[in-house]
Amino acid sequence: MGKSMTDKFEKLCQFYRQTLKGWMVQEICNGFNKLYNIMDRMKADAGIDEARITPYRTERFQVHSVMDSHDGGVIPSICSMTEEDTLSDVNTNEDDFLPFPHLLTEEDTISDEPTNELTHVSSAEKSTFTIIDRKEVYTLGDKIKVQIELYDHAGNRKSSGGELVKVTLTRSDLTNTAVTGYVLDNGNGSYTAEIEALWAGKSNLSASLVYSRQAIAALYRIRREILSTRVIQATFSSRTYQETTDCHPNISHLLKLKNYSAFCNFTYINSGMPWYCGRPRDIHLLCEDWHAVKTQAFPPLPITKVEDTIISRGVVPISKAIALQVAGNRQMEAKNPCSRRNFRELWRERQSTGYFFNGIWHLRQCAGINRTQIPGCIQNKTMYLLGDSTLRQWYLNYVLKNLECQPTSEDWTKVKWLKPATCRNKQLNFSASWFIPSQPIFADDDENSYTLYSIARHIDDIPDNEETFVVIHLFMHMVPYHHGVFQKRMAIIKRSVEKLLNRNPKAKVFLKAPHTFLDTPWGGARLDDFFGFLYTNILYQTFRGLHDKVVFLNNRDSSDALQLKPNHPPPYVVLAMVDQMFSYACT
Repeated sequence: MGKSMTDKFEKLCQFYRQTLKGWMVQEICNGFNKLYNIMDRMKADAGIDEARITPYRTERFQVHSVMDSHDGGVIPSICSMTEEDTLSDVNTNEDDFLPFPHLLTEEDTISDEPTNELTHVSSAEKSTFTIIDRKEVYTLGDKIKVQIELYDHAGNRKSSGGELVKVTLTRSDLTNTAVTGYVLDNGNGSYTAEIEALWAGKSNLSASLVYSRQAIAALYRIRREILSTRVIQATFSSRTYQETTDCHPNISHLLKLKNYSAFCNFTYINSGMPWYCGRPRDIHLLCEDWHAVKTQAFPPLPITKVEDTIISRGVVPISKAIALQVAGNRQMEAKNPCSRRNFRELWRERQSTGYFFNGIWHLRQCAGINRTQIPGCIQNKTMYLLGDSTLRQWYLNYVLKNLECQPTSEDWTKVKWLKPATCRNKQLNFSASWFIPSQPIFADDDENSYTLYSIARHIDDIPDNEETFVVIHLFMHMVPYHHGVFQKRMAIIKRSVEKLLNRNPKAKVFLKAPHTFLDTPWGGARLDDFFGFLYTNILYQTFRGLHDKVVFLNNRDSSDALQLKPNHPPPYVVLAMVDQMFSYACT
């Protein structure tokens, strides 16, 4: 490394001191020494060691060329982990358990060819399901066992596993009464399911094909071959100059798919969450001129017509539903308070955690909270809802209304509000906040200032002695990207959670798992719930070591039982989700 600018200027000052006299020379030298000390620090921050005196940007706006970023310009695949992406927090040796142990991984399907005909695709219409040892009348609490055999469109029995299937029990004469069962993939085209009779009366048992292998392979391939199913762009502007470039959380993927000679590293101002955008080509625009984000129109998807068809079909019933009769009292009820459960068990449950009966969610393994208990529970406490629009629903439909929390932030001017929201219940000395994650977040043509504060940074800012509930949720805004983006982000969040729990014994942390849905305005291939199953496995692996301290909120069971169509659950399901959280926080 060459001499610093300060060292070089000191020699110049020595020359002038020898030839000129007076305080002015000394003051000039002192001033320039201070200036070049600052410039030396800026160069060190930017990793620059060549002898230049041009002022450099600090790490807040790092500019890189492609050749500087990768030796020889070779861009690694997004499927491979770089040193930057290594997830040291993921302990894969603790145990072999996974919530969905037979879920197809990207590696399982990476050699699969695109599907152009239905011949070998599983057909729900030709597949069968039967009840094993069927009874004329079941007793409340009985386990009902089901055998499912999958056949393809050519009528041939499937000989391998990996498809996603589900079983559901519904009450014939009562709406919004349903429960899902646990399905075991036998690996040979057959599936064994078990579901519990939780209420008396007439019910219907059904089985459905959720995702075929070909659909799963296509969903992985899409996110491997394009930037994302919807692209976020950065808007740069200065005076009369303006330009937009594409952005992505993985620089390897961005440079592999976009023809950028240089890029802006916004990870620092994105509060530590990786975020990169192409550098403007206009010489009048710098990385510092980024001031807004916009969502680009949907890019074309690398998907065949057949794949698009099987994904768009969604959940398809297998054969006809089977009518059942259950005798006994009205319904099964748990008695032990949820707060007495070992939180580690919540991460390992495969049977449904609860069921809907006449629109009311009932937890299966413990007694849920009575809402009259909640005011006493939240008194003198704070709540942080850190996540995307489903937690915004929690804030709107539950916190503001049920907890009588009065808004203290600016009024919302649109439905899809993204700015920070805060409220307070003075009587209970309770305050709550909802904050969106940092980029990537799909904010249409909006300023970027409030989309740069990450969940991890919010957690780091929580005081050491604050009695608080922290709810974390990432899902819908991650799905357009390769699942490695979600994995990387959750590893960073996990580190902040671990530090919070070590320094603040009064904090209670809840991790809200993804829910299910049948359709979105974007279309199934662009925004689907398959990755919710994969994310659940990733969450289990990433948070190993904290399973006894972080409460895992399984919200999939409540949405899956009712087969909800929209990606945003209706208010009564939102109430069920929040009640579940308070059941573990308060009872």
